[in-house]
This record gives sequence, C-alpha cells and structure tokens, in this order.
Amino acid sequence: MLPLEPALGNTVGDKLEEKILPVVEGALEKYLGVRIEKLEVEVSNKIRLVWRPFVDTNLKYKEAKRLFRTQYVTKVLSAHFGNVAEVARLLGVNRRTLHRLLASRLQDVRLFRQELHREEYFRTEAVKGAFQSVLPAYSSILHPERIRSLYSHADDVSRQISGEVPFATISLGDADDEFDNQYITTLLNKTGSVTKAARLAGIRAETLHRKIAALRILKKI
Repeated sequence: MLPLEPALGNTVGDKLEEKILPVVEGALEKYLGVRIEKLEVEVSNKIRLVWRPFVDTNLKYKEAKRLFRTQYVTKVLSAHFGNVAEVARLLGVNRRTLHRLLASRLQDVRLFRQELHREEYFRTEAVKGAFQSVLPAYSSILHPERIRSLYSHADDVSRQISGEVPFATISLGDADDEFDNQYITTLLNKTGSVTKAARLAGIRAETLHRKIAALRILKKI
C-alpha cells in the first residue's frame, strides 16, 4: 500500500504556512543579510509546529478528537486574549457551545488567563529555539558576526514573529475535518488496512469508510 496524504483544504497548516514564512524571511534577511530558502523553510516549519494543535493517534478516535478540540479552542482563545465572544464568532459556534467545550478550564477564569500568558511565553521561547536549533547547520556559510547579531536579537525577533503571526483560525467544523484528515491518514499509513485502523481508533469499519469517502483522503502521493 502506497503512503497516503491528507486531502488539501482550508487547514490550520495551510494558513500558518502563508503567514509565517514571510515573517521569517524578513527577520533572517535583516539580521543575516542573506536569503537562504532552505534555511527559511526549516525555521518556518519548526515554528509552525508550535501553533498547530497536536493530533494524538495513540488515543481512541473520540478521546483524541476531544483533546484536539480543547487544544485548538484554547490556542484560539490565547491568540485573542481570552475574548470568548470574538472566538465564538471566529469558530462559527455560539458562546454556550464554546463554554461547554472548555467547561473545566473556564471554571477558574483567573487560572485560565494565567495559562494563556504561560502559553504566550512558551510560544515565544519556541520561536527562539527554532532559530537556535537550525542555524548551527549553516555556520560554515554564514558570517559569524551576522549569526551573533541574530542571536543577540533573538528575543526581539521571537516577539515580532509571535505578534505578527497570530494563531491561524479556521472554523471549528474545518478544524474537525483537519483532525479527521491527520488522524485517519496516520492510522491508515501505520496499519495499511481500514479494518485495522478502525480497530485502533475504536470505531466501526463502516464509519471509517464513510469518513474516508467524505474527506477524500485516499489521494496517493
């Protein structure tokens, strides 16, 4: 069985790629004085992972999807400073649905807002780490002074990217489709069988067949 790829569509990953790469290009050109496409793409891909919700294929389908939804909505709330009304509008749900999705986290608003600030801090640190993990491989072709300049401004660059690249928001329905794409494709590639994938996911094979048909994820690379 050939590897499968998720169907293309209006995904978080698509929007992040559109937003992050230009910002990274500008920052690297400013401090390094050169344009290296491969370096820009590597840094952008690492940063993109920080914003993208995690799909845990080690969990059963329902549990993994519940976790994905909670993470996604939390990230959108973080990007919009906890503005529940605005986030509900962007996700295409009413406020009651949003509160239900985050019932446990919204019980203590003070602690929830602290969590949002912590996420912003870790996101900034992750952006800085992306530069620091990729640049050493290019040390032989980059001027040492330029590299030191970028490192010395790493915090500023991180804050700039974090500010200019908010979490890319799609509707909750589109986010659910993206979860299904990633989750099902991963299990199919892992097992090579719809029946085995359905067993791992804890759903009926007929249900999985319907999802595959609806999402058109059997397009071969």
